[in-house]
Amino acid sequence: METTRVFVYVVVLLFCVDNVQCQTRDDVDSLYRDLFNTSYNPLSRPEYNQSKPTVIDFEFHLLSFVTIDETKGVFSVTGFLSLKWTDPRLAWNPRDYGMTTSIILPRNKVWKPEFIIVNPASSLTLFGPDEFPIRYTYDGKSIWNVGDLMEAVCEYDVTKFPFDKHSCEIQLFPVGTLAHEIEFTSTRTTVGLTSFKEGGEWSLIKSEVSFQERLGLFKLAFIDFTVRRRSEFFLVNMFAPILIILHLNTFVFLLPADAGGRTEFSMTCILSTAVFMTAVSDQLPASSLPLSSLTYFLMNMLILSTAVGILNIICLRCYFTNKTEQVPKYLSRLVASWQSIIKNLKKWECSRSKASDSDRDSPENKAVNEEQIEAIRTDETCVSSEEKTLEEVPIEPPWRKVGHFLDIIFFVVTITLAILISMIFFISTAP
Repeated sequence: METTRVFVYVVVLLFCVDNVQCQTRDDVDSLYRDLFNTSYNPLSRPEYNQSKPTVIDFEFHLLSFVTIDETKGVFSVTGFLSLKWTDPRLAWNPRDYGMTTSIILPRNKVWKPEFIIVNPASSLTLFGPDEFPIRYTYDGKSIWNVGDLMEAVCEYDVTKFPFDKHSCEIQLFPVGTLAHEIEFTSTRTTVGLTSFKEGGEWSLIKSEVSFQERLGLFKLAFIDFTVRRRSEFFLVNMFAPILIILHLNTFVFLLPADAGGRTEFSMTCILSTAVFMTAVSDQLPASSLPLSSLTYFLMNMLILSTAVGILNIICLRCYFTNKTEQVPKYLSRLVASWQSIIKNLKKWECSRSKASDSDRDSPENKAVNEEQIEAIRTDETCVSSEEKTLEEVPIEPPWRKVGHFLDIIFFVVTITLAILISMIFFISTAP
């Protein structure tokens, strides 16, 4: 029994010793010499049968956004390609080299796919510097992680600024290869985001990696990005103050004309709007194709704010016009119609109040017939009460009545326009 146990221990020990990786520097140096002492040509593709395509596993990993410039039409990111292929010429037996299973080779001594950006923002250069080596395993499989700054042109549509989103793509072309010589594969159809760091201005909402053949001669790799602007900063720090100041400006018509300061209040609001517009314009993309909806919105806001100031001056002019000056007939008719509407509304309110009192006094007859309602409407109590009230209030000069009338009309019109313009902008630019 003891002999059997010792025998098992010896077999296990020999098996473990046989699989221990104990390569030395001499083993690695010997491997390098043997690999490149042969007739290895880095210009020829790995396949022995050159009619077969070289299969390349393609992945792109995004690190960060560098530039998203709507004015210049430039889109740049930092990232790296993870490329895998097999080169049987660089395979070896690990037992012959101290169980060396992988080595690093410089990119200029082996065949590898070289890429250029087809839609560059500046110049055509090979992707990735020479400092990125390639790792090979003993079975000829390689993995090359090569990174660089990638700049491409992109068409931006800033119509919905600051709620805009854009789709940009980077097109990569394997230099010196035809469509039948390269075959792209990928285990994933999206961009790798393991090491991606989002900035404070843009967020990535979608990405895609795809491959297409062009003109039957070339194969391209497409890396698509869909980004959306973070609009919180613009809304809180710039957009909200402009809306508040503009809507506040319309309330100038509710200030008493005799109190004074209406013109100063209106001019202060106009100047405040202009100051905030200057700050916002510095953040707007300087692009005319197309022009941002926010630019039109701000222009309409400034025009409306200026119109409020002008209308306020007109109201004050009417309010302080000489009493002896005659009011034009069309203004007199408008004021008379307005007062008639107000008077009828007061009578209707009074009749409703009396009808309510009548219902409470006679619970058995909850329904009031038409004759009773008509009698209540023509009740002398309401009329005499109103007339008494009018007699107690001093009679205003005609021009003052015109000023009060215009204040109400202009306030309703301007506040409605301000709300409508704001709603149209938000609806048209909503994401």
